[in-house]
Amino acid sequence: MKNRNIPRYAFLTLLLLMVTVVSSARNKYLFVYFTGNEPQQEQIRYAVSDDGFHYTPLNGGDPVVASDSIALTGCVRDPHILRTQDGEYLMVATDMRSSLGWSSNRGIVLMKSRDLIHWQHHTVHFPKRYEGKNFARVTRVWAPQTIYDEQAGKYMVYFSLLTDDGTIPYDRVYWAYANADFTDLEGDPQVLFDFHAPAIDTDIVRDHTGLYHLFFKTEQEGAHKGIRQYVFQDLHAPQEWTLLDGFCEQTKDNVEGAGVFPLIGGDWCLMYDCYTKGHYQFTRSSDLRTFTHVTDTKTEGAFTPRHGTVIQISSQECRKLEQSLAKRRAKMMQNTFVAGDGTFLLHGEPFVVKAAEIHYPRIPRPYWEHRIQMCKALGMNTICIYIFWNIHEQQEGVFDFTGQNDVAEFCRLAQKNGMYVIVRPGPYVCAEWEMGGLPWWLLKKKDVRLREPDEFFMAAVDRFEAKVAEQLAPLTIQQGGPIIMVQVENEYGSYGENKQYIAQIRDTLRKYWDKDGSKPTTLFQCDWNSNFEKNGLDDLVWTMNFGTGANIDDQFRRLRQLRPHTPLMCSEFWSGWFDKWGARHETRPAQDMVNGIDEMLSKGISFSLYMTHGGTSFGHWAGANSPGFAPDVTSYDYDAPINEYGSATEKYHLLRQTLQKYSSQKLPALPAAPARLISIPRMTLSLVSSLCMGVDSVAASREPITFEEMNMGYGSMIYRTDLPQIATGSTLHIDGHDFVQAFINGKYVGKVDRVKNERTLQLPPTQQGDRLTLLVEAMGRINFGRAIKDFKGLIGDVSLTADVDGDEVTWTLKDWQMARIKDSYSHALRALSAPQTDMGPLVDLPKPIGYYRTTFRLKQTGDTFLNMETWGKGLVYLNGHALGRFWSIGPQQTLYCPGCWLKKGENEIIVIDVVGPREPVLWGQDKPELDKLQLERSLRHNNIGDKPDLNSATPVAQGATKAGNGWQTITFSQAAQGRFLAIQCSTTHDGKPVAVAEIYLKDKNGKRIPRDQWSVKYANSENLQGNHTGDKAFDLQESTFWQTEQDASAPHLLVIDLGGEYTVTALEYLPRMEQGAPGSIKDYQIFILK
Repeated sequence: MKNRNIPRYAFLTLLLLMVTVVSSARNKYLFVYFTGNEPQQEQIRYAVSDDGFHYTPLNGGDPVVASDSIALTGCVRDPHILRTQDGEYLMVATDMRSSLGWSSNRGIVLMKSRDLIHWQHHTVHFPKRYEGKNFARVTRVWAPQTIYDEQAGKYMVYFSLLTDDGTIPYDRVYWAYANADFTDLEGDPQVLFDFHAPAIDTDIVRDHTGLYHLFFKTEQEGAHKGIRQYVFQDLHAPQEWTLLDGFCEQTKDNVEGAGVFPLIGGDWCLMYDCYTKGHYQFTRSSDLRTFTHVTDTKTEGAFTPRHGTVIQISSQECRKLEQSLAKRRAKMMQNTFVAGDGTFLLHGEPFVVKAAEIHYPRIPRPYWEHRIQMCKALGMNTICIYIFWNIHEQQEGVFDFTGQNDVAEFCRLAQKNGMYVIVRPGPYVCAEWEMGGLPWWLLKKKDVRLREPDEFFMAAVDRFEAKVAEQLAPLTIQQGGPIIMVQVENEYGSYGENKQYIAQIRDTLRKYWDKDGSKPTTLFQCDWNSNFEKNGLDDLVWTMNFGTGANIDDQFRRLRQLRPHTPLMCSEFWSGWFDKWGARHETRPAQDMVNGIDEMLSKGISFSLYMTHGGTSFGHWAGANSPGFAPDVTSYDYDAPINEYGSATEKYHLLRQTLQKYSSQKLPALPAAPARLISIPRMTLSLVSSLCMGVDSVAASREPITFEEMNMGYGSMIYRTDLPQIATGSTLHIDGHDFVQAFINGKYVGKVDRVKNERTLQLPPTQQGDRLTLLVEAMGRINFGRAIKDFKGLIGDVSLTADVDGDEVTWTLKDWQMARIKDSYSHALRALSAPQTDMGPLVDLPKPIGYYRTTFRLKQTGDTFLNMETWGKGLVYLNGHALGRFWSIGPQQTLYCPGCWLKKGENEIIVIDVVGPREPVLWGQDKPELDKLQLERSLRHNNIGDKPDLNSATPVAQGATKAGNGWQTITFSQAAQGRFLAIQCSTTHDGKPVAVAEIYLKDKNGKRIPRDQWSVKYANSENLQGNHTGDKAFDLQESTFWQTEQDASAPHLLVIDLGGEYTVTALEYLPRMEQGAPGSIKDYQIFILK
């Protein structure tokens, strides 16, 4: 029995030995490569193959070595791998970020590993390594490779060099030995060969006869760029080398990145990058002289190779590598959110962001969780929020992240309800919010440069971002929290072009969000497709902003060209739009919004719906838009799917049906409303105190000073001075921000409204010493564009002009008294409780202007809407909470009153009215009134609601006209169709007010379009002295003209309703007939609008 078993054991032993030999035999190929010119593509990746021609990427196609951990530039290209004689692996790569330019790299990376996973790495930075020598002047060190020099017993590293001092005038190939531990180069580089013309991408192999074959790319300007070959016996005797005729590649296209490796079985493969055609080509040869085309691999999809190299490995090595990478990947991808190849990756798995933008300051804190749950029930998986600097640092250096400002708690509530969070910490946020989120106290330094690398501004930003990160960095997904992405600045392309500033903001966020060696937070930036390239940083994710009705493919077309592998995301898909005082309530079609989201999701495009729930800009936090000055109403309903008070709309239900299609589970039910809707009976308020009783500080100055100089951010200011004697009456010239009422000896004489671009007011005859009082109320600071540096109060001199004996005489008013009235509940209480004492000369305001108060009792609380239709202009406080601004002109006539701010029993309402009510009554109703205008009649055409938004419109023509008299024709580059003509003028030839005598338009046949149906839609300024209104530009009278007022601010805008839709090809323009054409338009933009 025993003897009979011996052959069986011997057979098993032999079989085991055979299996071991087979598994250790090199029967597979490992390709080491990078994938493109974006920073996330300039990383080392692996792929494996059974035949050497068809490859499958490892590690999910993601990098196996993080470039930012090994390279000075944070990126590498052209990796070359070599197996040493003792079984180690050596790798060299170009230390380069191509987005910095093709002559921007200064060194290489040397790496060594025993397992292909863990790499020791060192950089050779030529300017430092060869300081004082010509090699320190390199502008590029390209495509290093390594070969073992048997004669020297050392590893030789070779690469192409180019310097900017003329010593290496074209790319020439050099070599140097690596030191024993492969951490540096020994000695100075030596010339390997000189092609006497640019040569790069060198690869050397040795065939079975011992003959060397050196392949390189020719780089002569204007000539074919292909692969040539030298053959030789001695590495160091280039004079004995033989240059073979012709090119090696099997294509007529330019190629680069030659890589040669032996195939299992004895043949060779030559591969290269057909970089102009978007594919990689593999060829085969038996003698390394003649090559046959095998296959092309498209540089798109899962396997996207660029310049790299291949070695043979065994099945055992391959299996071990796959297992190690899978294990490491699983560990690395836990608690991560990154931009992958064409998709975002959450915990390593593809993830489409379906984000709902909502703002914690616009929602009462007791309602936060309900609004988050409404977003969850809608089908969203993420909440997107701005961080509003000015609500957290209302006083310089004093931060508040408690109560209503506890943004960390808001994020924890999102996580509690299964939602991720995207944080947009500014410092600028726009959002139709006061000064775009920037704190007003920045303007106390008059020369501050906002949103630029200004020392004062950046120090304040650094302090703020540190505090934000202190609150939120512990809540990133890397720390087990819900925050998956953080935005760098916001829509900077619509403000300027300054990559230095954007980079500083990025670096500030990195400094405070990525501490203690934690996994990096995914940072992104957003902009419009028309301007995102101006400030796009290579190491950030780029996203687009656009709205309902946009052509989605067009919006992403340029981004796809620049970054074909980036995940696509619309970071603001506008569900509706914001409302402005004096304009109609904005709405957008529900189906258009839903169609856009459906299309994006069908294409795997992530989005954030701005807004999903708008809420309310309580208190004084509503901003204003520009050009011009268009203050936003208190309601931020936005025509969003969830309305201002948290209820589902038609948009909500339509969108929910669509999002259900893209959810693997049934969407949760809608949460119960946190409060019912109630009505409150009509009540009358009593005038308790004059507005003057709110004064808390006075000052005197030769010149008028601003709110900021009086250390006030919000509220009103009383300005007082004495007038000269002017018997004929005069014109008051004033730049008041924002709503100015004028009184002479306590009697109202008129107003100057910045919304209507008004800068002048006609005054009656005055006596010497008559008292001029100006009450200036500030509305929200501009939140968009260059005008965000928006000082409040009287900006500059105040003057009078009058005709005296045929001459125009000017008086500049001096010696002002200022009285500050802050906008806060505590100041209102002080004014209401203070004795009604005589405040001397400051009591110049009519009695209806002041503080009103009443109380009322409730048995049950609920949400309601306070109707303010009979009131003038001001602010409302309910039980100490600032509900927001009201203005009789509309469209908003009610203020949202959250039930959580009401209480059973007695409640208090305080109304500050700076104009005075028609009747001091109000009531609570169970639905809002957001679309009721009560505009005053005027000879001017300056109602803000008629002004088109040109911020994202494209002009059909722009340029400068010729100076002088006579007709001029402006021909459009292509025909435009629309109903409205908008002419925007930023300058005139002589600096005088704009003047236009006549305008005609030409149709597609070159004929003039009839003007009998034309009417003025909007004019930002019209000089009524002389009746120079907008219609004078098309009244058939060449001697009459539209003219702007002397003090009106540019750009000037005239919008004409053509009475119907026309195809327009040109505009004819006639300036004033007088000699020299006073006020003739110089720089212009012309729009044809639907």
